[in-house]
Amino acid sequence: MLARAQREQYAIPAFNIHNLETIQAIVETAADIRSPVILAAKQWQGIRPNSIPA
Repeated sequence: MLARAQREQYAIPAFNIHNLETIQAIVETAADIRSPVILAAKQWQGIRPNSIPA
């Protein structure tokens, strides 16, 4: 995907995603305009399920 974009001289947008609504909006829009996208996610630094006291 990236090699083709470089060869054909176009950009592929990358989006930081935060929730399912963001993913849905990006993917639906990309599909509508037939554009590839890169979804970027960072591991959440909050409370982990195994760290919650019983």
